[in-house]
Amino acid sequence: MAEATAGGPGREGGEQDTPPAAKRRRLQGGGAERFVPPPRKLNPGVSFSEAHFAETSYYFEDGLRKVRPYYFDFQTYCKGRWVGKSLLHFFASEFRAHPLAYYRVAARAGRLRLNEQPVRDLDVVLKNNDFLRNTAHRHEPPVTAQPIQVLAENDEMVVVDKPSSLPVHPCGRFRHNTVIFILGKEHNLKELHTIHRLDRMTSGVLMFAKTLEVSKRIDEQVRQRQLEKEYVCRVLGEFPENEVVCEEPILVVSYKRKA
Repeated sequence: MAEATAGGPGREGGEQDTPPAAKRRRLQGGGAERFVPPPRKLNPGVSFSEAHFAETSYYFEDGLRKVRPYYFDFQTYCKGRWVGKSLLHFFASEFRAHPLAYYRVAARAGRLRLNEQPVRDLDVVLKNNDFLRNTAHRHEPPVTAQPIQVLAENDEMVVVDKPSSLPVHPCGRFRHNTVIFILGKEHNLKELHTIHRLDRMTSGVLMFAKTLEVSKRIDEQVRQRQLEKEYVCRVLGEFPENEVVCEEPILVVSYKRKA
């Protein structure tokens, strides 16, 4: 299923929008003082720069696009629900892609940092606004080597044909093997704003805006149902010609591991 999204607010020319009350309290020193200032975006709504695109490179093998493994820093500030919890509990509940043994090894190797200091005791209790950094060696899953075809481009928009197996933007284990990163690295389209999404395994027409203003305008058209999306699927067997309505419960299978 596709899902309409709007480009997020950002900063431009050193000016910034008034933050929400909770964020103002944090910035003014409510609770613990921030150890590291939050990063500033150079272009509102755009999350990736030249440095991000240069983190690694692609290679092609057996019909697949692959990413050379690279080091990457996962960074976050301590959220309210983590305050008073141990660092071990934080990794066990929030980052379940790896077993706890992985984080113990990472701590001993100095790859886990709390307020920019290596932390080896995973029983340390988190405080409000603690800054956490986990340096990982990322190995992204391969995707199809089928190129992304640019269908149309003007001063406001880019329209592409997204192949199956590619996520639209970084998520989960995918970062460089995504439409956003491939367009930035191979088509020099580096400041795009997501208008809508297609699921990773869905192929089809995908639109990006070149400015935040265009993104907001088209997003509003999507919300007002002024745009139409059509899905075509290939079926196996003899499919009925008339409309079929399914009123049975739909089973949702979740592969998320429980803490």
